[in-house]
Amino acid sequence: EPGKGVLLADYVNPEMAEKLKAAGIQFLDTAGNAFLRQPPVYAYIVGRKPERTPTNRSTRVGRAFQPSGLKVIYAFLTDSKLINATYRTIAEHTGVALGTIGWVIRGLLEQGYLIERGQKRQRELVRYDALLDKWTEAYPQKLREKQRLGCFGCDREMWWKQVNPVDYEAVWGGEIAAARYTQYLNPVHGTLYIPEAGMKRFLTDARLRKAKQFEWSRATVELLEPFWKQQDDQNGLAHPVLVYADLIASGDSRNIETAQRLRDQYLGK
Repeated sequence: EPGKGVLLADYVNPEMAEKLKAAGIQFLDTAGNAFLRQPPVYAYIVGRKPERTPTNRSTRVGRAFQPSGLKVIYAFLTDSKLINATYRTIAEHTGVALGTIGWVIRGLLEQGYLIERGQKRQRELVRYDALLDKWTEAYPQKLREKQRLGCFGCDREMWWKQVNPVDYEAVWGGEIAAARYTQYLNPVHGTLYIPEAGMKRFLTDARLRKAKQFEWSRATVELLEPFWKQQDDQNGLAHPVLVYADLIASGDSRNIETAQRLRDQYLGK
């Protein structure tokens, strides 16, 4: 029966307050708005706003797939041991603010990508394939675009075969890396992850010229700033997770076919 119970809420806006009052539903929110009818107590308070918008589950989960969160997820996808490291260690490894780590892990737990086991609450990545798909979907717009340094062209075919990215603390991504991983694709477009400090020397040595706009033309290379901390790896290739995402982002049918081969060979769990 209306009037017997009290609805508790984070926030009731004035319009909703009027509807509840008209329906005889008592309410009380955290901002101090209320409709109480308990003789001899009668109160109707509206218009008070919360100090901040309530943080809900979707907000927490969504933060995991923002740029900083994507850096942390990439680290988990490429190094499963890092999942159980301390928050400080994860922050140092990824270059992400310490406070972000908790948000990311809670979001991944709430979506079921991670679980915690035992008294020590050891974290385990249990939905690797699903997380890889989600990261691959979010990466192009949320993070990749922010890392782009420029796009460049060259008149020489196979020019990249004469370039060793290790000399520039760089790694190949995209088609070139995929070709070397799978021995399947004949690369046409280049993707290089290179620190901005080494970019000028690389462009000079490779004799590349700046493109007026990015085109998937025959001798075009896209340069991007790495978003992860460089390791001592000497093979000059980005991790298969990143190469896979580059291929999918291209939308090219032959790249997508190669991406599946790469995934089957290197990313199966």
